[in-house]
Amino acid sequence: MTIDGFFLPATFKAYSSKGMTTIFDAATREALISRIQALDPLATPLWGKMKVFHMTVHCLIWNRWILGVDNPISYRHDLLGKIFGRRALRYFTRDDRPIGKNIPTGKAFLVKEIHGELAIKKQQLVETISGFTHFNNPADLHDFFGKMTKKQIGIFAYKHMDHHLRQFGV
Repeated sequence: MTIDGFFLPATFKAYSSKGMTTIFDAATREALISRIQALDPLATPLWGKMKVFHMTVHCLIWNRWILGVDNPISYRHDLLGKIFGRRALRYFTRDDRPIGKNIPTGKAFLVKEIHGELAIKKQQLVETISGFTHFNNPADLHDFFGKMTKKQIGIFAYKHMDHHLRQFGV
């Protein structure tokens, strides 16, 4: 299925609040993996400043943080998140609408390296997607949203990956 020229997994239900797309669904993970493997190293972003390698590393760091794997980033709720985070979380997880363009990146997830071995990073990213099969991270506390339910994590983790893959047309 495509919307506005972007490939979306078969499980995607256009802006539905029922049957939300979640990274905990096996078919959704497989679709994300196919999209990751389709990334072109020379692709230019449809929005934002990231290059393909940069985005792949950013998503790898973010997924590891959510999974609690090889994670040097602390689980701390930022002040702005304490004020606006719960409302934003409800907005982002209320339906299957994709995340909008040019949403700011948390400081802990800004990536300085923009060049490297993309094939290795893509494989590591695929491994983190597969890691959501048996998700269990009781320490997880999103820096902006705060404590999230497993359902909210599944929805937002999918939307985060989808956002960046759409950024590069896959």
